[in-house]
Amino acid sequence: MAAIVDVYDAISSDRVYHKGMSPTQALKKLLEWSSHHFDPQLVQAFIRAVGIYPTGTLVQLDSKRIGVVIEQNEKSLLEPMVRIFYHAGKLHYIPPEIVDLSKVQDRIASFENYEKWKIDPYQWLPA
Repeated sequence: MAAIVDVYDAISSDRVYHKGMSPTQALKKLLEWSSHHFDPQLVQAFIRAVGIYPTGTLVQLDSKRIGVVIEQNEKSLLEPMVRIFYHAGKLHYIPPEIVDLSKVQDRIASFENYEKWKIDPYQWLPA
């Protein structure tokens, strides 16, 4: 498990010599490597612990609203709690709202890049 955590941190963190990939992309890489480099059951346990969309991941919903994942849903990794604050279709901020994706029709369409949207990630994460 320590090797999985170490590799996840290494590939998802910005370093002097490379730009880190998004948490979701890093999890995808771990899955790809699990059959050859890691115990697949441990990789699955790690993903269940951090979620498909780890806390702090910027996501766009089907409704074109953008928000940050603030909490995992143990029953469904694809339906976390998200703090919504921006509308990608209208290109403006909207009143912040916490949405439990397990209780609404909206779904995650994609993960997004904070830099692309010029959003400060620390402004929207829980204190």
